Amino acid sequence: MLKLYSKALIFIIIAIAFIGFIDRFCVQDELFHQAYNKLKDKEVDYDFIYMGNSLSTRSFDTRSFDSILGTNSLNIGSSAQHFSITRRLFLDFIDNEDLQPNKALIVGISPWQFKDYDTERLKFLQMAALDEVKFSADYFKILKKFYSIEDYPKVLSPTVRFHNELPENIEQTHNRLKVLKAGKSNGFELFVSTKLNQEKRNLRKNLKGMAAQYPTQIANAKAYKLSQEYENLILDIVNKCSELNLKVIFVTAPSINMLYEKNDFGFFKYIENLLMAQNVTYVNLNTSFNELNLDYDDFSDLVHLNKFGIKKAGPMFLDILTKETNIPVVINTETIKPQIEKDSIPIPAKPVQSTISLTHWNTIRVNLEPSEFQHQNQEVYKVSRSVADQTAYLISKRESLKGELHKVSLVVKKGDNNSNFGLRIQGVYPNRVDAVFNLDKGIVDGVSKNGDFTNEKAQIESLGDGWFRCTLFGKVQSNSVNVICGPTDKSLEVIRWEAPTHTSGNIYFVPNTLRFEKVN
Repeated sequence: MLKLYSKALIFIIIAIAFIGFIDRFCVQDELFHQAYNKLKDKEVDYDFIYMGNSLSTRSFDTRSFDSILGTNSLNIGSSAQHFSITRRLFLDFIDNEDLQPNKALIVGISPWQFKDYDTERLKFLQMAALDEVKFSADYFKILKKFYSIEDYPKVLSPTVRFHNELPENIEQTHNRLKVLKAGKSNGFELFVSTKLNQEKRNLRKNLKGMAAQYPTQIANAKAYKLSQEYENLILDIVNKCSELNLKVIFVTAPSINMLYEKNDFGFFKYIENLLMAQNVTYVNLNTSFNELNLDYDDFSDLVHLNKFGIKKAGPMFLDILTKETNIPVVINTETIKPQIEKDSIPIPAKPVQSTISLTHWNTIRVNLEPSEFQHQNQEVYKVSRSVADQTAYLISKRESLKGELHKVSLVVKKGDNNSNFGLRIQGVYPNRVDAVFNLDKGIVDGVSKNGDFTNEKAQIESLGDGWFRCTLFGKVQSNSVNVICGPTDKSLEVIRWEAPTHTSGNIYFVPNTLRFEKVN
């Protein structure tokens, strides 16, 4: 009997070894497999790494971005990738300093990534990413969450998964990997030209009208809380990036269905609040749907952009990257093949670095317009609220020294219809210090603090001709803060100066005069 058991064990070991060997030649998603192995093999130093589901692989033309910025990017998204797998892939590589992106990690986020997948198709699509995930407690937790025990063999092995068509699959894998290698693919699904058919257009009527209402609907939505398990998935990425001093940007790509699925509006509100509290940049490009001039012809289906939509959305996201990472536009056209160049996003007519003074700022429901005049030979911009019934402000992230007194200052002037200016230093929510300045009278209207900030103080200095340097002091208790500012209304409390107002006020400011520093 022992001899029989020994033979059976040897047979099992040989069978597992053989299957493991064949697994190397049988791949479910060649695009993702090749991109993820490029990362593990560290073919180059990557400046940007994109993660997420198919919205990441179908929305960000990293080849074009790299040609314009002179950077190297990699997209390791995969179809329908659940966020629990995104987080596990992130943890598998991020502790290796050689594999960390030099500039930023871009994480695609949408409500669909947090659903409990219960269809066979969605479960099948998860297997492509699971093929690359290292065995760990998390791996088997995911396995248990999505699959029954009888599914385990095909989840664990693509050879078992495709056993009925193994020769064809091995040949297909070989051919596709060869094509991807020749095309120097970096994980982005290029040049989908299919346009939305009429039947699907009829399912989503009044697209422009829905897009126009969307920003207000999100602002007014009641945030619904994710389960603690799912919230922790996001915070694991945020906290690990903070620990490694790695920039992370969360982004929701344009998608027609998102404008119509009102049950998910509370999700976006919750994500916005959660990430703002962590001082992490979050961009929902659907709030700029009409600004990007997107229409039915820019989508291949109700979820994904086609190459025409990518060309429209690309410049705005490129601008966000330059502002967040302070990378100037290089325009490295020598590395672009003619076909790529033809289908790439348009290079901005006015290079991004020509407005270098704005690269430190992100706009949240405010408009920035260059003015006709200058202040001491520096560019002046008019800042105005794009809508009156929502919170609105400019935001800039800054490094700080925990436990030290800091000050922020900015040169501003009253606007055409407003003389009130709000300024804030914000740590981890709700910790912050605020001040409101009256730019007509040249006085500080009030100072307020919340949470662990101390030593709060504000002052205003006249520079002549209606210009003032507004300064706010506070001792911070974090290693990074957000500087937030913008026009406000005298009817609002100091601590809520960025809240909705009755009018869309404006002020003038000199972006390049921003100073944030430790006070000796």
